[in-house]
Amino acid sequence: MSNKPSSTRKRSTNAKSPTKESPAKQPRTESSQPRFVETSIEDKFHPDGSKVFNDPVHGHMEFHPLCVAIIDTPQFQRLRNLKQLGATYSVYPGAAHNRFEHSLGVGHLAGELVFDLRTRQPELDITWKDILCVQIAGLCHDLGHGPFSHLFEHRFVPATRDKSKPKWTHEEASVNMFNYMVEQEANELKEKFRKWDFHDGEITFMKDLILGKHPRGGDCGYGKEKPFLYEIVANKRNGVDVDKWDYFRRDCLQLGIFSSFDHTRFMKFARVIHVEEEGLQICVREKEALDVYQMFHTRHSLHLKAYQHKSAYVIGVMLIDAIIAANDHITIPGDNGKLCKMSECVDEKNIDAYMNLTDNVVSHILLTDNPNLEVAKKLLRDVERRKLYKCVGESMPSKDSDTFDEKMVEDGINEEVRRINGGKSLTEQYPDSKFVVQVVKLDFGKGDQNPVDHLLFFSKHDKTKAVHVRPAEVSSFLPQVVFKEQLVRVFFRLTDNPKRDLDSLKMLQEGFQNWCKSKIGEKGFKFFNIPKTLANQAAKPN
Repeated sequence: MSNKPSSTRKRSTNAKSPTKESPAKQPRTESSQPRFVETSIEDKFHPDGSKVFNDPVHGHMEFHPLCVAIIDTPQFQRLRNLKQLGATYSVYPGAAHNRFEHSLGVGHLAGELVFDLRTRQPELDITWKDILCVQIAGLCHDLGHGPFSHLFEHRFVPATRDKSKPKWTHEEASVNMFNYMVEQEANELKEKFRKWDFHDGEITFMKDLILGKHPRGGDCGYGKEKPFLYEIVANKRNGVDVDKWDYFRRDCLQLGIFSSFDHTRFMKFARVIHVEEEGLQICVREKEALDVYQMFHTRHSLHLKAYQHKSAYVIGVMLIDAIIAANDHITIPGDNGKLCKMSECVDEKNIDAYMNLTDNVVSHILLTDNPNLEVAKKLLRDVERRKLYKCVGESMPSKDSDTFDEKMVEDGINEEVRRINGGKSLTEQYPDSKFVVQVVKLDFGKGDQNPVDHLLFFSKHDKTKAVHVRPAEVSSFLPQVVFKEQLVRVFFRLTDNPKRDLDSLKMLQEGFQNWCKSKIGEKGFKFFNIPKTLANQAAKPN
């Protein structure tokens, strides 16, 4: 990070210097008046005190002093201790990047896109404050993430949180962390917001952008006359937003996976158009339709190859199982000496303690001398030694199959095991046995819908008319019907009893196979060989 050199500030070149042929002073008409609009917004958007960050993905990213003040807070710096891809780092050693740099990238792209729209369409009346609001929302959109990426939200919180409490989401937690960050006197953010003429309306707007709210819902104030601004950070309409653009590019770079989607080209061809009964929307040139499909294909490919990799998933599950086991035996400090269990940290009133809950909790567990943590420590050491839960099998149901969830599959397998095991399920026969079901829903981000149906395009011949582009108009190779598929996996946790584990694995495989036949059909599933080491150990006499 470096101070922004004053020589890099852009200046208007519209006003010409006087020459000998043209007098220095001439009467000014309306058409000959030099325009200082760009100079003015440049001075406000990149004033003295701006900072430049050198990023391996986007190059030099320049941030306003107010953004820098937010970045230089403990709440934002916390993101340095949260891996962007969680346990995927355990499979892809290059995936060591954190939510800190991703958040910088999203903030940078948010500012770039709004600035491009303003330059291309001055009639939109986009102000420098609009740009900064969207940029700050991009910076802060992930402040509320917990350890180990989305598994914390989808596995730890439901397992440990009081069921009577409202559903917890990282977006809501991001807004809570944003509020906490602003309220902290040491951060001096209230004074800095006032210095740059930002008040309650603009701050509420930033939080609405983080939550992905939309003015059509009737609960938004500031910015409702510019609804397209709500489609930049978290686009609930079609999923085309700068959050995805950054993590596609950044994750592909770190994972070593190729992507042909170019977000900079999309920005060049983006335009805001008024849509009847919908208002102003961000649209893109018709010829970019294939690249938009490529963007969603990149999402699908990243999930299939990396985010839902079976080893990465099972390592994440083991890490979450470890902190669930440790939940009642370690505490996280908050302000004024307050101590909270991890499950209590997610409550809004304990956001001060949640700030201290990061991926570093693994080291905290391993280094704490408490005999009650032995179960958690064993799980963490098993991860280090690659003694992972074993994948029993997986199935990819056809498009005509039912939609499954983990509980539905688990109950179905237990029922099948009871039929072949004298009425007892696996855990009923062996209480310390455990199997885990993973149901992966692979889609383009809109379930079984085509997200491109929710994106509008325009022609170079008429930039004021928004139109739909159907898949058949783009390429006959594009999917015409299926935009969603499922993948069902079953994992088994080994114990210290090889003979019993071998018996359990065989029962579990047969139960899963019978469930697949009854729910999916004869095809569409495969099984993994029982580890030879386990078979050899089970064959040894006692």
